[in-house]
Amino acid sequence: MRIARKGTVLMAYCSTDGVNWIPRATNDTAVVGTGGPTPLPNTVYVGLCTTAHNNDPVGATFDQLIYLNTVSYDSYNSSYVAVTTKPTMTAAKNGSNITISWTPTGGTLYSSPVLGAGASWTLVGTANPATVPITDTAQFFRVKAN
Repeated sequence: MRIARKGTVLMAYCSTDGVNWIPRATNDTAVVGTGGPTPLPNTVYVGLCTTAHNNDPVGATFDQLIYLNTVSYDSYNSSYVAVTTKPTMTAAKNGSNITISWTPTGGTLYSSPVLGAGASWTLVGTANPATVPITDTAQFFRVKAN
């Protein structure tokens, strides 16, 4: 899942490969009736929400339980980015090249001439830092965790 924000508009996307994103929903929080007109703050935090949808009756003993589903997010640590690590990407011009580095280390660098639903991400490599020739066209970069 990917959530993008442009001003007051939130857009949700899904992907099966983390490269090709399909738009699924759009919500303008400034429009009355769709969650507004309360404006969003500059920083918005999102998180994982879960629900059982199949609760056993309150007071049931262990041997009476039909649905024994538990999830603990208490010590959750993403396989993509450790909770305590803030990811960063830096770029610096080096002659006729651009040098891109990122933390946490690992992952694969991709580039695309456009962003959004029409983006076509091309493999650059796993070298960190990566040296990429500067061209006459726009290039956007992202790192995908391995």
